[in-house]
Amino acid sequence: MGGATIKTSGAAMPTGRGYVDAIDGLRALAVLLVLLFHAGFTFASGGFVGVDVFFVISGFLITSNIVRDIERGDWSFSRFYTRRIARLLPALFTVLFFTLAAAFFILSPTDLERLGRSSLYAALSGSNIFFWLEANYFDQAANTKPLLHTWSLGVEEQFYLIWPLLVLGFHRWRARRGVLIGMMALGAISLAAAFLTSPHLPSAVFFLTPFRIYQFVLGALVALGLTLAQGNKAGLAGFVAAAALLAIAYAANGETSPYWLAAFAPALAAAIFIWAAESPIVKLVFGSTPMRWIGQRSYAIYLIHWPIMVLWPLATDFELSVAEGWLAIAASVATGAILHAAVEKPLRFYARTTPEQRHRRLGLVAAMLLAVIVPAAHFWGLNGVPGRLPEELLLAVANEDALLMDRRRIAICQQSNAKPMEPDKLKSCVTPPEERRASVFVLGDSLATDVAASLRFAYPNFFIGQHTGSGCVISRDRDAQAKGKAWCVQLMNEAIEQSLDKNTNYRRIILLSNWRIERVEDLNDIIQDYNASGITPIIFGPRATFTERVPAIAYSSKSIADAERRAQLFRDKKYDRAAEIFPRKLRGDYEYIDFIEMQCPNGVCPIFDEDENLLYMDRRHFTGAGIKWFAKRLRAEHPRILYGYADKMTKPASLQ
Repeated sequence: MGGATIKTSGAAMPTGRGYVDAIDGLRALAVLLVLLFHAGFTFASGGFVGVDVFFVISGFLITSNIVRDIERGDWSFSRFYTRRIARLLPALFTVLFFTLAAAFFILSPTDLERLGRSSLYAALSGSNIFFWLEANYFDQAANTKPLLHTWSLGVEEQFYLIWPLLVLGFHRWRARRGVLIGMMALGAISLAAAFLTSPHLPSAVFFLTPFRIYQFVLGALVALGLTLAQGNKAGLAGFVAAAALLAIAYAANGETSPYWLAAFAPALAAAIFIWAAESPIVKLVFGSTPMRWIGQRSYAIYLIHWPIMVLWPLATDFELSVAEGWLAIAASVATGAILHAAVEKPLRFYARTTPEQRHRRLGLVAAMLLAVIVPAAHFWGLNGVPGRLPEELLLAVANEDALLMDRRRIAICQQSNAKPMEPDKLKSCVTPPEERRASVFVLGDSLATDVAASLRFAYPNFFIGQHTGSGCVISRDRDAQAKGKAWCVQLMNEAIEQSLDKNTNYRRIILLSNWRIERVEDLNDIIQDYNASGITPIIFGPRATFTERVPAIAYSSKSIADAERRAQLFRDKKYDRAAEIFPRKLRGDYEYIDFIEMQCPNGVCPIFDEDENLLYMDRRHFTGAGIKWFAKRLRAEHPRILYGYADKMTKPASLQ
């Protein structure tokens, strides 16, 4: 990710000599967008597109250099790969080592164990695969993963591994024209695969290299097929491309934006900018000293920024405030500059570097790799080194795995598109037994799974039927379901129709989801359907949620009392606000339970039970102990809930 080493001429192909300073300016823009995004500034909600820009730049520079060397008859695989090793790995290994060292004093055992695993993957160029494999519904939050950003390094390094082979093969086929045709074909396949797969497997499209190839190809096509333009029209195109990147960074959102806006458009804009990078007006602004200074250090800044932005708030009682966000950006730039000067730059290979110096530097890289692998393997193998915690938290840590297994044992019947339920098991989950036994039906997502399990403990004489799916909001509207969860529409329709069937003779119907205020009309329509069948459903309101994983809060504290205190600081206020707004938007005949009032007696949300067992497995889902604790709360507060009586279940005053 160093300076661009190209020169423009009348030939279509850059020669590899000279320096296009505006490309370093583009790097600066890209890394600043990423910093603003990760610091939490809402005006840069799409700042993640900076990574797409980096991929396009890499495709341009690497393709330029490979074809140049091939056409000179000077190509060497060993030289290419050793240069890449010396260029990328020393700074990466340095960041991995210091992140592991800092995390030892900050992260919970579970998170430190995961950090150990992710460090090994990052050191071996596979962190994108690691984070893709972990991208499941109950995965830990991004802001407890100090190395999550290294997924892009995994993509880059896999690109470096395969790209020379592809370029050389295409060049032997039809020289430069063969490379151009081959790249266009690869790019078209990759882009089509990304567009077709994104709605169904968004995490795979985000993390995996094949779906990113077209972004490298866009840069390669500029290198192969276009003379870098220098006129006024090119200057205008360059500024329009830069403005487009800024506009996308402002408007895009990783969860809701269409794929063309969140990935393809910024990559295309970056390619257009590179094409115009030699125009005088573009060079004047983006080739300025401040922009070049940041761009030349962009790799080191990128490496160090996310560990700072993750570990800082986890080590304190606060999320990053606006002021702290700016301080984190400044700290990232400053430490990145130090990393660049002390590690990245001295260990590169230059034309003047002697063979002996190259061997010493590669030996040092090997030693740095060992310095990462040893602590990372220990953190993984020793389960996050729980012995470093205060004594009273050790028992809680020792019980954590048992509590998760307990949840899997008792939180049954949850459906998943990835693992369809066997027909016989599904029937046992949703069909009341033939003997006369009071039956209740629970619909919703994984939060409803928690409640269904609690109801089985609280009211053992009832059959608790359950039709719940991971991430499935209660709605018949396809647009209401999460991206990649179209199967939820069928699941919810089947559940609703079954619960309306008078032959099933359910005594009560309970509805619970991770409610979305903007979709409340969908729920009102469903309430009307139940009312038309003479059913008054019970609705559990929005649930208290934490901004951090509760285990991370607990096991980075000084004591259980300190953990309970800190947990209140990590309450996600948007769910508290939703709990105030949501019930007032409901219509029809229903009974309402304030979930947060149940979770948080007297306004305080405990995270341990009386036996010091952790109640939550992540930001909102219960452990086995949490399910049993909530069952006691239900039994105490609503002893007749399933018998048709409304204990503390009322509509908001404004609707009565």
